Amino acid sequence: MRGERFVNMKTKAVIFALCATILMIGIASCDRTSGDSVSALTWLRDWDEAKMQAQEQDKPIMINCYTDVCPACRELDSKTFTDIELGAFLSDNFVNLKSNANDSGLCTNYGVFGVPTTVFTEPDGEYIGEIRGYYPPKQFFIGVQEAVNRWESIAELGNQ
Repeated sequence: MRGERFVNMKTKAVIFALCATILMIGIASCDRTSGDSVSALTWLRDWDEAKMQAQEQDKPIMINCYTDVCPACRELDSKTFTDIELGAFLSDNFVNLKSNANDSGLCTNYGVFGVPTTVFTEPDGEYIGEIRGYYPPKQFFIGVQEAVNRWESIAELGNQ
């Protein structure tokens, strides 16, 4: 009986160690700053760099305004921006910028008062439109497509 107790304690210790290891790996793989480490697209963090790239590439800018403590922002990062098809579309059609609404005045400059808010601008920063809140990829795409349509209309008018 004493031998069984020792084996049971040893087994419990091994199981506990395995569970602790799995938990630590899970915690280490989480991105607590906004989830973009698993994003399907590349994010810029500097407004001047985003404007410069947008003007060079003749693309509008998508600004994702977020905060670190916003559950809906994390959901947008983990469920919407990780969608491969949506990420490819955003990368092809926009210069993508993340802006922490608590650390930067950029979101405030566009009248953002709640997060997440995704603002769309012309390459020079002129406002095109916005999406407020969290949406799954398919619904978010509808708003993004509207921003692309507005940008194409603006660009077409500028070319006439």
